[in-house]
Amino acid sequence: MAVNQLLSPCRLCGLVKPLIKAHILPRKFYKPIVQAGGASPAGDTAVRIYPVDANGKSRQEQSGIYDSNILCADCDCKVIGSWDLYAQTLLLGAFDPNNYSGSSTNRLYRLDNFDYIELKLFFMSLLWRASISSRSFFKNVDLGPWEARLKQKLLAADPGSRDDYSVIIIKYEGMLAEVMPNPSKQRQDGINFYRFRAPGYSFLLKVDQRPFIRELQPHLLAPNSPLLISVRQYQESSEYDALIQVRNQIPQR
Repeated sequence: MAVNQLLSPCRLCGLVKPLIKAHILPRKFYKPIVQAGGASPAGDTAVRIYPVDANGKSRQEQSGIYDSNILCADCDCKVIGSWDLYAQTLLLGAFDPNNYSGSSTNRLYRLDNFDYIELKLFFMSLLWRASISSRSFFKNVDLGPWEARLKQKLLAADPGSRDDYSVIIIKYEGMLAEVMPNPSKQRQDGINFYRFRAPGYSFLLKVDQRPFIRELQPHLLAPNSPLLISVRQYQESSEYDALIQVRNQIPQR
């Protein structure tokens, strides 16, 4: 664990301590990027993460993106770390083939037993970490007054209801599904949310007092309800089309 020798206030507990290299998205989520080895099936070199630095250049960061100026070891490892570990174990583990339903191109995965509190707090902490990070990869995440409210929820370990910082999980399969573009703020049916990508996943995290539309309600992460994950082919998604446009804009070396 790399430690910043300068003492600074931790952004979560507020105590002045040495800060550490804190990953915004847990490091294990980047494993598919490392396994891909930077080579696509087409044989070309594909940058798997698209952060934009101060010079406007994209680069590959297979070990993940961290920030050395936000969290102390206690908050990163003992508080947020338990939520990270739970999410990694659940989402990166093998999916039971008996829990799928739907068509081959648009399937639904159902999990009846999971810890709502741990998983919801993981997503809320991911959103909060991205909002306070100065890394350019997260420059589009600006929560404004929602940031302080979210911090208080985390300090109280309060996941709220399904309509508080609502979460929708989409799992992608197929070529280039492991690519991870920048998070983006989006709006659908008048509702504001952020779309985060992790290798093989897309997470929709609502930042709005209004609820998602009725058609999406069954897919929200909710207490005392099954966890439903939409499973789709990445190449058939609008995100894939957007990715190709981004790749075409990257200067060839």
